[in-house]
Amino acid sequence: MKLQAANPEMVVWKKINTKGFGVGRNLRFGDLNGNKQMDVLIGQVVHHAWPSDSHSELSCLTAMTFDGQILWQTGKPDPGKNHLTCDVGFQIHDIDNDGKNEVIYCMNFEIIVADGATGKIKYKAPTPKSKIKNDIFPQILGDCLFFFDAS
Repeated sequence: MKLQAANPEMVVWKKINTKGFGVGRNLRFGDLNGNKQMDVLIGQVVHHAWPSDSHSELSCLTAMTFDGQILWQTGKPDPGKNHLTCDVGFQIHDIDNDGKNEVIYCMNFEIIVADGATGKIKYKAPTPKSKIKNDIFPQILGDCLFFFDAS
């Protein structure tokens, strides 16, 4: 409690309207359009095993600036898809080391690499087959994505 009291109070920096495509915790941050400013990637999900949130995958991705400008969107936004308690596969990373960030995400049984600024798909591949016996889907939906650069 003492440590918390020593920290400055939070203040609102900016408010951005995400009506219709907002989420609870599915946000990623990075420079998407190459202007050296932080942008935000917002992911909505669909739960295939509702009411549990197992077998969840992206249903919509929205890339936007902190000024509220939507850079691009893929999938169908749904104002009812605003909660999540599990991880979903999407990240911002310069996967090809060209100095520009890509968006890497899993949707519709594919792993997709898209241009961060435009959302245009650079390449994609099917997700691996599920190794879970009697899984409800033959392929994995895509869960957590993590990048490690050992160079």
